[in-house]
Amino acid sequence: MSRQYIAATLKRLREAVGLTADEVGEKIGKSGKTVNAWENNRGQPDAEVLIALCDIYKVDNILAEFDEENVLHNKSSILLSDHEKKVILSYRKQPESVQIAIDKMIDVAHVNTNQPFARVAAFGGGTKDVPPPKMSEEEIEKLVEESEQEEMLVEIEAEKRQKGK
Repeated sequence: MSRQYIAATLKRLREAVGLTADEVGEKIGKSGKTVNAWENNRGQPDAEVLIALCDIYKVDNILAEFDEENVLHNKSSILLSDHEKKVILSYRKQPESVQIAIDKMIDVAHVNTNQPFARVAAFGGGTKDVPPPKMSEEEIEKLVEESEQEEMLVEIEAEKRQKGK
């Protein structure tokens, strides 16, 4: 990994979480000028500060994030907040009908990875594509309400775990 790549990665990560160099510097006890210097390849943070920066930037895997080879070959890496990760995990646990409803609400095309219901036998032979079932506004509102309740339960459980520590 090159020093230039580390500098660019630090800047990208900071911008992804919406912080200024001054704000980051304040959090780690350094000046904003020092943070800018690291981001412009005029010095580098020591290992301890790098770990603190990764905590601020919500980096789960430091080695993967700063592995130039890996990132160059996998250009689709996206930083996700903890909330976004919870949403994705919750989405994946839902039955396909709920996933389709969510996809419709946020205007995203649904990709059926199982595809057992996407194609059906057509009258007279062959097959035809069948669109996903339409959901009423009430059904969508009910799904949203259930999702919000589940999210609240997850937050309550997390708070309980924090208090138990």
